[in-house]
Amino acid sequence: LLKEKWPKIDRRRRIKIHGRVKIVVFNAGKQFVLDVVRALRPKESDALKWVPQLVQWGPGPRACQQIVMASKARALLLGRLHVTTEDIEALAAPVLRHRIVPTFSAQAEGIDADAIIARLLKELPRRKASSPKTVSA
Repeated sequence: LLKEKWPKIDRRRRIKIHGRVKIVVFNAGKQFVLDVVRALRPKESDALKWVPQLVQWGPGPRACQQIVMASKARALLLGRLHVTTEDIEALAAPVLRHRIVPTFSAQAEGIDADAIIARLLKELPRRKASSPKTVSA
C-alpha cells in the first residue's frame, strides 16, 4: 500500500506521543484537502469537467477529516511536525477509494476509483501556497 518503511511503535509510546505532540496542517494543506475532496463530487461546482462522467457518488465531509488525520500520522512517522502536500497525495487513494462510486460508463471502460484519484491528483490545479506567518518574540 504505502512504500515507506515505518518504525514500530508500541502502545505505551503511542499514548505518550499522542498526548504531547501536535502535528500542524497549514492553511494551504487544509485547502488542498478541501480542493481534492470537492473536485471528486460530481455535482460540486469545483468538480473537474470530466468528474461527472466518471463519478456517480463522491466523498463526503468525513473524507477531509480522515485525510487530515492520516496525513498527520504519516508526517509524524516520517519525523515531521507538519503535514505536506506529499502526505496528502500519498494518502488520498487509501482514504478515498471506498468513498467514490464510479459511474457505469467508467466501470465499463475499466476505470476504477484509484484511476480516478490518480487522474485528479495529476490534473487538479494547485493554488499558490503562501508561506506560513512567523511570529517574532
